Amino acid sequence: MSESSIAYQEHRFLKDLSACFMQPTLNLAKAIASGQLANAFSQLIDAQPQSELADALSQLSAFSDACSGHSEEEIRILLEVEYNRLFVGPDKLKAPPYESYYRTDVPDVRRRTIKGPAEQEAKAFYRTFGLVMPDEFVEMADHICVELDFLSYLNLLEDRALKQGNEPEVLRIREGYIT
Repeated sequence: MSESSIAYQEHRFLKDLSACFMQPTLNLAKAIASGQLANAFSQLIDAQPQSELADALSQLSAFSDACSGHSEEEIRILLEVEYNRLFVGPDKLKAPPYESYYRTDVPDVRRRTIKGPAEQEAKAFYRTFGLVMPDEFVEMADHICVELDFLSYLNLLEDRALKQGNEPEVLRIREGYIT
């Protein structure tokens, strides 16, 4: 498989994974109900049977199977309830989806908070690749769905640079993964 093909497959995987951390949509419900999402993940990941990733894929497949008798709107509502329970509230967030919350390289007083330095750093980093967060965008720049979508975008840029034979751009993009 060519480097370009790998970059494009990683782009699709990260794009799909990003959608799993956004407010649920009918398109996500459709991808789950049809088994398309589980199949896409399975094709992209060479998981060992005993790995946690294989277990997660198995759970996603089981959920897809369980959704088979439900409408896409019913599935979307089930997803939204779980999304809200984990990421929104009304109680304390079970799994805050923000990098700022998990950063350990900040003073203790800034730990376990949102809108921390990670959000501003993410915005600045996105700008180095020509992306600007629109003012009306609902999520913060360090939300996991935004960061995954950005990684997906980097893979798409890498795919294009590889196809054009632009090695300096490929290296610049790959540096972006490490930063």
